[in-house]
Amino acid sequence: MVFTTLIVIIAGLATYSAFSLGTLNAASSAMVEGPVRRLELALAANVAALDAIRAQKNALIAASPTDDEAFFKQSFAQIDIMMTSTRDGLAIASAEGKPYWQKILDLGSTFQQKTETLKSLETLGDHTAAVALSMGDLRALTGDLMTAVQSLIEIQHKGMEKTVSENADLYGTSKTMLVTASVLSGLLALAAAFWIISGIGNGLKKIQAVIGAVAIGDLHQQVEIRTNDEIKDLVDSVNVMTANLRSTAALADRIAIGDLSAEVNLLSDKDVLGIAIERMTTNLRVTATIADEIANGDLTVTPKPASDKDTLGIALRNMVERLRAVVGDALSASENVSAGSQQLSSGSEQLSQGATEQASSAEEASASMEEGGQHQAERRQRRTDREDRPPVCSPRGGKRQGCRQGCQRHAHDRREDLDRPGDRPPDRPARSQRCS
Repeated sequence: MVFTTLIVIIAGLATYSAFSLGTLNAASSAMVEGPVRRLELALAANVAALDAIRAQKNALIAASPTDDEAFFKQSFAQIDIMMTSTRDGLAIASAEGKPYWQKILDLGSTFQQKTETLKSLETLGDHTAAVALSMGDLRALTGDLMTAVQSLIEIQHKGMEKTVSENADLYGTSKTMLVTASVLSGLLALAAAFWIISGIGNGLKKIQAVIGAVAIGDLHQQVEIRTNDEIKDLVDSVNVMTANLRSTAALADRIAIGDLSAEVNLLSDKDVLGIAIERMTTNLRVTATIADEIANGDLTVTPKPASDKDTLGIALRNMVERLRAVVGDALSASENVSAGSQQLSSGSEQLSQGATEQASSAEEASASMEEGGQHQAERRQRRTDREDRPPVCSPRGGKRQGCRQGCQRHAHDRREDLDRPGDRPPDRPARSQRCS
């Protein structure tokens, strides 16, 4: 708004100055083409009349007719100049000066006729009459002519003075207007300068705060400004910058949590940060792909570090090399185990054959033991049968007590015989011995 007011004032000043200069120029041109030109023509007519009179006087005192002719010719030439100047002056005459121009024109015609009469008298040799005409009618006519010319000169002087006065008034008015408008413009410009400086200072402070926050990693700052000027354009640029940084930070955060599907939108071919993140994402995708192939058991891949400082790439390459070494050792060990398994299988077959033979021997031993058991059972049955028979003791004489003891011993020996292993029966008392 302030700039619009200043522009309007300056445009008004320029218009008024041009108008004032045009007015002054028109007034000056009018003065030059009017009073000055009319004054010039009046003076030319006056000078021509005086030169014509002087030529007439010279002709009257000339020593020869030839000189008379030359002077009269000069006089007529000056009269023609006077008449021409008078006609030109009458054409541009003002209302006030026009009667005087007409009077000079009439007097000039009379003066021209009297001059021809003067020439005729002098040519005819009537010098006295010529002198009388020159000193009488021509002198009176010349006085009237000079009076009219003087009146015209005064009128032109007055016109010039009026024009000069009008120009001076116009100059004073224009000067007052221009000075006033200039002072007002200066005050407005000063106020606008303070306002602009204040706006620039506030805008720069806000921008400084945002840039300071960005410098320490705070990308959540936003500048708001109400003006509509270059500072607002700068603020908009800073806001766009912070918005782009926030977008880049969000993208980097997605990459940080392992999301490598994020696409980088480059702001331009000079977006250094965007290009760097794009390269980083591409390298991480390649690394992730290689790691996935390694996880699937493909150790034929060969990771290529992006540089000698690519820690992740170098570590991945070393891991693959070590895994290859481990797998090679495992393959060698598996081959050794396979060979040992073959030997163990052969030994197992031999052991199985021996076990079969042992099983056959065990079956034979079992059969022998079963046959021996049957023999022992038969023997025990026979013994049981013998034991079931009662002993015979004779009740005679005093041998009854001895017989009873013998029977007890016989029973005891039978019980021990049942518990004694072997095929041979123990010794027994004679069958002829009886207990009663």
